[in-house]
Amino acid sequence: MPQPTLSVLMTNYNHSRFLQEALHAILDQSFKPIEIIVIDDNSTDESVAIIEGFAKNNNHLIRLIRNDRNMGVVYNLNRLLEIASGGYVYFAAADDKVLPGLFEKSMRLLSQYPQAGFCSGLLQLIDEKGRDLGLYKSPIISTKERYLSSQESAFVLSQNGPWAAGNTTIYSRQALIEAGGFLKELGANSDWFVMQLLALRHGACFIPEPLAAWRRMQTSYSGLSFGDYKQYLEIFKYSQNLMHATYRHLFPYEFVDKWDRKELYKIGVSAWHQVSQRQERFLSETIEELQPQHNWRAGVLAKIIRLWMQIQSLLVKIYLYSLFKPPYREWRLPCQWEHLKRKLSRKFLL
Repeated sequence: MPQPTLSVLMTNYNHSRFLQEALHAILDQSFKPIEIIVIDDNSTDESVAIIEGFAKNNNHLIRLIRNDRNMGVVYNLNRLLEIASGGYVYFAAADDKVLPGLFEKSMRLLSQYPQAGFCSGLLQLIDEKGRDLGLYKSPIISTKERYLSSQESAFVLSQNGPWAAGNTTIYSRQALIEAGGFLKELGANSDWFVMQLLALRHGACFIPEPLAAWRRMQTSYSGLSFGDYKQYLEIFKYSQNLMHATYRHLFPYEFVDKWDRKELYKIGVSAWHQVSQRQERFLSETIEELQPQHNWRAGVLAKIIRLWMQIQSLLVKIYLYSLFKPPYREWRLPCQWEHLKRKLSRKFLL
């Protein structure tokens, strides 16, 4: 029986400072991909020179495609999917990195369950400088490697919410193509949606180990998308329509209802955050104008206003929570014990 093959696909735009670490981590994997294809989205930094250097030093395993204008992440993901030749595909982010064992462990499990739409694991968080921020708090749906059927996936989604982390996910290329790839209307939510769809159609594999590191930055693609509440709301509406209408026969009602309320709460918080940022900017500019006069009253007033802004934020969040009642408790408690055990083991392990 032929061994399954893997294509590693990467989009890059002005991430030259992270590229070497990301590519080295991919090349150091024990399971070797048959190709690494990188699309550079018309970067203005040193990205192209770095990628060309890696391609030259690795027997042309790495292939560079250059866009003559910026096309955006989702366009590039779908283009990479079209030209990949492996039976499975992994979409690497140029500003993140894979952890040892991701390819080997995932491909071994997928070879045992070829019907699965994808395999995913847990996600490590790091900051811009690569410092450990702990595990991303996604549901740990099993303490052992396993395959979930489509029926089991529907049940787990209803009970625990989404568990798959895109940075750790290796997809069946054929299943992803049949699902339509990544929908541009969903923007930064396109990978999240297709993972749920694949799990409900084909089932999915899960490995309860950190397999990739996600660099949390406000300037990341997802950070910029969900930081703008208007854009966030448009993505929500399109996702909602897909789950309520187009794929209503697949998505469990319990899951969709909980997801709707959770996302509306987050959109409300995002909208308020933008309002409070404008208030903070106005306050800072006013204080700067008054500072040359050494007016102590301005400092006192600024502290009072900032305290009132904090109270406002608390009241807004309480109101939004009472309005939408997001199901954080129902979805998160079943998996928190595993996160706590891992945190304690890291702290006290000698």
